[in-house]
Amino acid sequence: MLDVTELASDLAEIIADLPISCIHGGVTFSATSTDSGSSRVVEVDGELYKIARTIVCNAAHVAAGIKGDDIITVGGVEYRVLDVSRHQDGVGLEINLKAVTQ
Repeated sequence: MLDVTELASDLAEIIADLPISCIHGGVTFSATSTDSGSSRVVEVDGELYKIARTIVCNAAHVAAGIKGDDIITVGGVEYRVLDVSRHQDGVGLEINLKAVTQ
């Protein structure tokens, strides 16, 4: 059986090792950034976007649902949400971000 409590604890430790402050909808939460300044490109609905940064956070710590085109401030810099993926464990969210102007 899947122990969600243990998975949430593990994710909290990962975020605590390399935390970055994020703000979405007026709510501040901690995440970890996996690749600031990467040059990966992803296709969404037939359009290509450069991923500027990917963050991973605990879904339970984000009060409002994060969705595409939302604005998130990460470490004082504003980004637009490209896409959001919930980890299979149901605890973590992986959020790909693009430049606000894209």
